[in-house]
Amino acid sequence: MNKFCRAFLTVCLLVSLLSAAVLLGCRFSAEWNDRAVLAVMSDEDVAALAAASGVEETVWRTMLAPAEGYLTEADPSSPLPLALIENRDRTGILPVENFDPETYPGPTVKAFYLYTKEYGRMAYLDDAQRIEDLLFRAVTDRGLRLLILTPMCDAEGTLVTDPAVWQEMLDGLRQRLEARGYTFGETFSYVEFDTPLSVDILRLLAGLLPLFLGCWLLLRLVPALRKPWLWPLAAVAYFAARMLLGSAFYPLLHLAAALAFSLCAAYFVAEYGKKSDEKPLWQTVLIFTAAFTGWSLLGGLWVSALMSTRTYLLDCAIFAGVKVSLLLPMAFGCGLLLWNLRQPLLRTGIKGWLGLAAVGAVLAAAALALALRSGDIAGGISKLETGFRNFLEYTLYVRPRTKEMLAAVPCIPLFLWACRRKFAPLQLLCGAGVMLECVSVINTFCHAVAPLQVSVMRTLLGVGLGILPGLLAAAVLEAVAKRRT
Repeated sequence: MNKFCRAFLTVCLLVSLLSAAVLLGCRFSAEWNDRAVLAVMSDEDVAALAAASGVEETVWRTMLAPAEGYLTEADPSSPLPLALIENRDRTGILPVENFDPETYPGPTVKAFYLYTKEYGRMAYLDDAQRIEDLLFRAVTDRGLRLLILTPMCDAEGTLVTDPAVWQEMLDGLRQRLEARGYTFGETFSYVEFDTPLSVDILRLLAGLLPLFLGCWLLLRLVPALRKPWLWPLAAVAYFAARMLLGSAFYPLLHLAAALAFSLCAAYFVAEYGKKSDEKPLWQTVLIFTAAFTGWSLLGGLWVSALMSTRTYLLDCAIFAGVKVSLLLPMAFGCGLLLWNLRQPLLRTGIKGWLGLAAVGAVLAAAALALALRSGDIAGGISKLETGFRNFLEYTLYVRPRTKEMLAAVPCIPLFLWACRRKFAPLQLLCGAGVMLECVSVINTFCHAVAPLQVSVMRTLLGVGLGILPGLLAAAVLEAVAKRRT
């Protein structure tokens, strides 16, 4: 690479880094000031509860604020915040006529409406704990600040008319939110995201790093393309695509950024087995885990920077291409790892392959079960697992993603041990798990409505808790291997 290309790359990367830093800084600031939560109920619903319970409406009003002080239809001339209510499936907001999130001049608040269907699956007579959990996750995980409650009922549709049950639920919610720095019960806050420069220009410049990551990976795979003119040509094509594609450009950029970081991580994992390392295993595990987690967080934060617009923060649009961003890096990395290990795998005996198939089947079944039961409403979860999840959620700042903590992160020490012992089947199996860690972390940040602080803490806690069983398993395998030798 000549001096011009090196200087060109350096300038572009610095500009990209600075642009992403500005976007992330503005978003962190907006989220830091958006921490007031309010639970409200309409006058009609309060009257229904009072009539059914025989308790004065004033008693209910001491717990539930009246449902007023916001709009449900766009009105640019009104000083009241516009409430953007989630749809029944929580895949976006209900349609609002004449509303453009980027140009609407008034304040907007993300609102959670407690649809009746939530009760049939989550609420039980005189037991509102699961509703409390649902409201808590709506605030902490999805950034909703206005909670519009409706009369609570059990699975048979019977109203919960005991004010003590409601009071206990709201008090528990208040304590949990205040422990995490929120205020509850006075007012609600709303998204105020502004940058000192044009968001469009910042996003465009921030996208240069994922572009060059893609170019770097391409050159690693196809050395014949290593020409000095490739880098400026890629930049020219990038800016030309912005002009030609119009509004379709940025959704593609978000997907490309997620893929660029994940594909580079998968390439690194696939190539790692070729290296030799004389350091103690625990040191290698710590260094590798820190570097890999840092890279995964960088990728997630970069995607978050590119999605830092009011449209995404208000859930008016979502990340497009989730399945592609999850499956393509895994397929690429596993294929490359399989190719690199083809010779030692061919020399593996039938017992080794049968053992690998058995373990792979168990892990695949576990991964399928986790995928089918993901989401805020987790029907069919055993009491044991429910208790474990609730313990993590009540004890930690945020509950880590299960597939990272129990499946992906523990594979890191096992993968590194298998690389040292040149045990190809375990390298292949655990290498896929290591790749899953990066893919899953970046996917966490693709949910733009989730506060960045929560996503970062979720990742770090998952790594911290998940690395321990992996280290223990690697130590056991090492002890067994030494006894046999």
